[in-house]
Amino acid sequence: MLSAVFSGKMTADLAHKEPETTIANKASVDEFKKEFSTYWWADYEVVANYEKGELEIYLPKDKEKNQFINVNDVLSAISIRQVQHGDKHLSVLLLTEDKQKVARLKNGKVSSSYSEKVDPEMVNQRLTEWRKTTEEIQEITETTTSSSEETSNTTNSSVVTGP
Repeated sequence: MLSAVFSGKMTADLAHKEPETTIANKASVDEFKKEFSTYWWADYEVVANYEKGELEIYLPKDKEKNQFINVNDVLSAISIRQVQHGDKHLSVLLLTEDKQKVARLKNGKVSSSYSEKVDPEMVNQRLTEWRKTTEEIQEITETTTSSSEETSNTTNSSVVTGP
């Protein structure tokens, strides 16, 4: 009886040690996949992996060896799109065309790097710069909008004097 209680407790302890992971749902993965249907991504193969809540993006053949293609540029572009999409559970796996893992991104950051060509700090720095620029543009837009509303209100008000 004591061993049954002990083994039950051990099983319960083991069950609690496994981290719970929430993955992106199918609709979110499909919606994010549409982001990569533009001309710039035409050479890339994009595959939805619903079991992992992940989008797999394959570099075009020989692109990873091309001196004009920088893996960190590709990761930075994916990172920004991922943040714009807003699903914190969605992950993106970048692979070579022969299915070698390059890097995995989650929440716009490199969560796993499988290649020495990947510079997670550079990708993070570019994301930070993009966020800062976006905030500055938003502030300017809000300031411009509020000043044009004030100008519009001043212009529209007229003084009427009696006869």
